[in-house]
Amino acid sequence: MADCNDAWFARRGQWLRTITEKFPDFADWTVLPLLNEEDPFMTGFQSPFDADVLKQKMKEAKKPEDFAYGCGGSFGMFDLQPCLTPSVPILESKVKELKESIKLDGSQLPFTLDAAMETKTSQFKVFQKASPDEMYDAVLWAFSDVFENGKAADIKKFLRTLRSIPVRIYLLPTWDKKYAHTHNLRTSMLNVAAAVEQTCIQEVADVASFYFRKVKELGRAIGAKELAALYREDLKINFQAGKERSDGMIDNSITINKTMLSDPRIRDIVLRLDSKFSGTLSVFKMQDLISAHGSSQKKITWFLECLEDNLLSKKKTPGEITTKSE
Repeated sequence: MADCNDAWFARRGQWLRTITEKFPDFADWTVLPLLNEEDPFMTGFQSPFDADVLKQKMKEAKKPEDFAYGCGGSFGMFDLQPCLTPSVPILESKVKELKESIKLDGSQLPFTLDAAMETKTSQFKVFQKASPDEMYDAVLWAFSDVFENGKAADIKKFLRTLRSIPVRIYLLPTWDKKYAHTHNLRTSMLNVAAAVEQTCIQEVADVASFYFRKVKELGRAIGAKELAALYREDLKINFQAGKERSDGMIDNSITINKTMLSDPRIRDIVLRLDSKFSGTLSVFKMQDLISAHGSSQKKITWFLECLEDNLLSKKKTPGEITTKSE
């Protein structure tokens, strides 16, 4: 599914170009002064980023996992284009849900954004993203909407928001650490949980992506049991109840990725179903579908097209669907 986000990444790039064309210094967040304490919008806001405070906290941390620094920051402090798991689809409906929670009156974001540093000697020029991608993209989309409106007063108000973001900075020295941190956030952020919770297809793509990364790292084949142990013991990821990465779930996800998601036509249909008809698909339903149609991509495509037609015409509801529905 390497190309599943190409259109989305192009859209993200356009938002960034629009911002930097209007504000050439946007990426150099140190030249964008944070709001001062007298500003009424600062009420209850954290102290602005202070490099000296950050350095002191790093000195006090005996281990990377002991370090955390909460501060007020600017949206320009993040490297916004890269994606930690580019083969896991980003759903527009999820980003839109978050975007609609953002006020455009200059007040703060309704959520905190996490930033990652890889070493204690990292330069404080740009920070890597450590929260789910949907959260940063929602802010970019909201800012794009403000620009389209074209009112200078509205742009000025939203710049307040972009320069006064609640930020938490962590030492996350490896890809695994960033991956585990982001996954744990998806289950702990109650105020945005629904918008960042992974759907069925996102889970499958995430498992497959993690599997192939580990096979490449280790230079050998890896079984579902070993992969499950990596999730639980090495990364210590806290999955939601009912969404644990069991041996069976991992095995099924790898099969689904190979049989269904590797086919562009099938992938497009399941992404539409996953986005528009929540709960229609599950890992085990898709595995049953593969078994019922002998792994034939042609038969699976036909079945999914019929399924989508039935749901769009309201002949059936998601709860009535089985792998043998016609």
